[in-house]
Amino acid sequence: MHFAHTLLLSLIAAPLASHALSLLDTLRQDANASIFAQIIESDPKLSALYQSGSVKTVYAPVDKSLAQLRRRDTDDVINGQRQSQNELTSLRNLRTKPGHVVLTNDESGNLKGEPQAVVAHSGPGDNASSTKRDLFPRQSNNFTVGAVTISSGLGKNVSIIQGDIPYDGGIIHTVDDFFTKPVTLSTTSNQTGNTQFASRLGQSNLTGLLDNTPSITAFLPSDAAFAAAGNVTQTPAQIASQLSNHIVTDKVLYLPLLVDGATYQTKAGSPITVSVRAGRYFINGAQIVQSDLILENGVAHIINKIIPPAAAPTSVPPFTGSGSSTATFNHNAVTILGIATAFLIYSLS
Repeated sequence: MHFAHTLLLSLIAAPLASHALSLLDTLRQDANASIFAQIIESDPKLSALYQSGSVKTVYAPVDKSLAQLRRRDTDDVINGQRQSQNELTSLRNLRTKPGHVVLTNDESGNLKGEPQAVVAHSGPGDNASSTKRDLFPRQSNNFTVGAVTISSGLGKNVSIIQGDIPYDGGIIHTVDDFFTKPVTLSTTSNQTGNTQFASRLGQSNLTGLLDNTPSITAFLPSDAAFAAAGNVTQTPAQIASQLSNHIVTDKVLYLPLLVDGATYQTKAGSPITVSVRAGRYFINGAQIVQSDLILENGVAHIINKIIPPAAAPTSVPPFTGSGSSTATFNHNAVTILGIATAFLIYSLS
């Protein structure tokens, strides 16, 4: 497997050395991404980054996407670090099942020094838009294109239009939108329609704590999951305990990193176990129905059930050596001694 991967990268890298066009020229001439090239040139920080050796793969929004899709805020558009990575990642890598984690050049996250990631999936994404698919038919100039979507902030997906376009320092994949800027857990919960979780964060005074804890994984029950559990009155402490049972700290568990049988300890101290059945992912029986909503400080997955707390172990009273057990033992000992004495007397007579 390692040899095959090395061979693949060498085959991709071979034409790069002889390819005369620079990144900016390739964006303009071969990738239909002139506006993205202009964004890079207009920002000194981005220009320095893309001219350095820290960019090997570029995810370039095509001109059509910037002209016809929704407008983004200036910070999100200009932050092109998120559209690149310091690793050569081919389309074949991105098609890896169950997904491929792309570590971008965006280091703005609260991830203990690790870069922000996006996650590629082979197959239709949860947020794929039919309008976007119609606007951007897949190209087949360089390869046979499958449906590859990349999940970013708020779980928003972009689709690859054309991939493995070589330039003199790496490869370009064109996409139909910018990656979405990651936000906090509470904002993500609200903006994706999972408002009950966000509301309970506020009720339990956990909003600030979980929004600012670095490197977390949140298994976020949907509103339907809370509704199915019924309207149970809980104290703030009970709500905090319940929500903490859905949080794993110090680990950012993107879907491709979840392995069947793996066990993790939640912030509440309970164990949770990953199960994979026919390509479906479960956490203690709760199914992940939407994966890889990238957060400022980790990742969230939407699940269809509330994870119950671990059952308390049944306690067995310790043996103290007193009481009826001792009395029974003493009675039996006397009985045995009496039988032995009678037998001895009988033998001597």
